[in-house]
Amino acid sequence: MKQQVKPGAVAGAIAGALAVIGIVVYFINNRPASTASGPPPALPGMQAPVRNLSPDDTIKEHMKQMPQGGGK
Repeated sequence: MKQQVKPGAVAGAIAGALAVIGIVVYFINNRPASTASGPPPALPGMQAPVRNLSPDDTIKEHMKQMPQGGGK
């Protein structure tokens, strides 16, 4: 026995799907602009912001930050 689908139910399902898609598109297009003007403030313990350094410069900076051992 084949079930009959009511035309009103089909129209309602299509209208509901289109409404959801429309709401999603609306909110995607109307997102507020980012108010951040720069990088977030550094918290204690955070690393410094990433800069464009060559690999050699990166190693030199890292070696400056390393604690110097006492040669025990």
